[in-house]
Amino acid sequence: MLRFFRQIRQRLLTDNKFSKYLLYAVGEILLVVIGILIALQVDNWNEERKFKSTQREFLEDLKTQVTNDISVRSSDINWFSSLNDQTERALILLRDRELLTDSSEYQTVSETLGNASILMPRTTSIVYSESTMDKIDPELNLRLIEYIQQSDHSYNVFQKLSTSLQAMADNRINPYVDFNSSVSTLVRRPVHYDFRSIKTNRAVINVLHSSVIYRRGLISDVESQIDQAHEIIDFIDSLLNQKSR
Repeated sequence: MLRFFRQIRQRLLTDNKFSKYLLYAVGEILLVVIGILIALQVDNWNEERKFKSTQREFLEDLKTQVTNDISVRSSDINWFSSLNDQTERALILLRDRELLTDSSEYQTVSETLGNASILMPRTTSIVYSESTMDKIDPELNLRLIEYIQQSDHSYNVFQKLSTSLQAMADNRINPYVDFNSSVSTLVRRPVHYDFRSIKTNRAVINVLHSSVIYRRGLISDVESQIDQAHEIIDFIDSLLNQKSR
């Protein structure tokens, strides 16, 4: 092909047809420019295709992380709710009974006293590149930043409340009960106690009430974060649908 163009150029010069040679030269330059532009466009298409593929993988991974986050937080809500249900049953027994003769009722109060200090806030485990997400979709990036910041704020607040609750339990409950050292599981920590002395101990009752209030606050906060997480998943799904077209 190059030899063909060289022959044409040589013939025009030999025939002393300068104007035609000039037009030919301009045409040859245009062909080169067009070839370069086509090559660049093909390269851009390839890069765009690769980036779209990366985007989809990034979004799908992010969706999985958020879904797992919802699952973990939902499990926390169930856990704290069950602890509160047990504590409220124990408070009713402490209020209404003079003596416990039923072993299951004794066990309910026992576990409630042993679990009174449990308030375990959790922060999100979502990890992603903010710079990459900002290129994919700035609005989603802002939603994720807000979600993570809210999670961190909630963690800091309830971590302080957890420390406070633990101190109250150590000072007001632990001196009046005998922990079963053979049981090491977190949710079931039965203790031995004297029902009548616990029943009349306002400090112990106040700690149990505080544990319920703190957990309710944490549950409400986690529920709000779960709502945010569902909105993020819906937004990710809408982006995935757009990119599949």
